[in-house]
Amino acid sequence: MRLFFLFVICFLPFSISGQIKTEYYKEVNIENVKNYYSRYSIKIPDSWFSYYTDPNLMSHSPNKFKDSISPKKNYPSFIIREGFYKSKSNQKSVKFFIKSQKRRFSNFDYKIEREEHPLYGEYFVVLYKTLSSNNKIEVFFVTILNWNKQSYSFFYSSTDNYFDEHFKEVNEIISSFKISK
Repeated sequence: MRLFFLFVICFLPFSISGQIKTEYYKEVNIENVKNYYSRYSIKIPDSWFSYYTDPNLMSHSPNKFKDSISPKKNYPSFIIREGFYKSKSNQKSVKFFIKSQKRRFSNFDYKIEREEHPLYGEYFVVLYKTLSSNNKIEVFFVTILNWNKQSYSFFYSSTDNYFDEHFKEVNEIISSFKISK
């Protein structure tokens, strides 16, 4: 037992210090993006850049926000979450999402739209607004797509003054989504 304890005390600091620390809110290269999206791919516009957010999510934003991204600022961003809503259908995933948002926001007001993905057919979009901590209106465009009982959620958020400016590019990103075989 003492030998095990001594081993842990001596070698644990080396194993911890050898781990790679992810830098959040710093631009990453295309290889990081490809590795992160190992089970699917998207096409990021040339006018956008990629970075990690906490908790270790890959995010994408227009280049003009490169110097201002941080966890406390609102800027246009796009994130994909895989398997976030465990369900067999788009409808059940949307219901789960709305139920979870109603728990977060007491007056959760939203619109639902149906859209078509070029490869995977029908998906749902939930559009809603919130008041951010710095008293700006933030708009959320959440796309929920199920394919082969796997859910994929695309989150585009922005302050209302930038939302429309980047909306076309966001739709192009969503349309480019392709699941790897």
